Amino acid sequence: ILLKLHHPIEPDIMLMVSTKGIWLTNKKYKQVEENQFVKALSKELALSGIRVNAVAPGAIQTAMMSDFTDEDIFEIKGDIPMGRLGIPEEVANGVSFLVSDQSSYMTGQVLAINGGWHV
Repeated sequence: ILLKLHHPIEPDIMLMVSTKGIWLTNKKYKQVEENQFVKALSKELALSGIRVNAVAPGAIQTAMMSDFTDEDIFEIKGDIPMGRLGIPEEVANGVSFLVSDQSSYMTGQVLAINGGWHV
């Protein structure tokens, strides 16, 4: 859980959850629970001025992908509508937006940063 204080009385809670959990509810119960947790916690804390949002990154070019073969990566890219892996800065931009004043009326949302994968 990442916690950022805009002002001493207006904290935001930012979570990282699995992209697959949003859509593959029949197979990924843990991730579904994570998404429901975001929604439930946001409802609990909204009147206290605390926003709760999450980011669900897709396939991102990080060391986490190093176990995949070049063929695997090629297949994954083929499944992603944008035809490429994401980069860490794109996830960071989403997190930055969700904890900024630009998203001041957003709470209980899971932002999928995945190039359209699993949509």
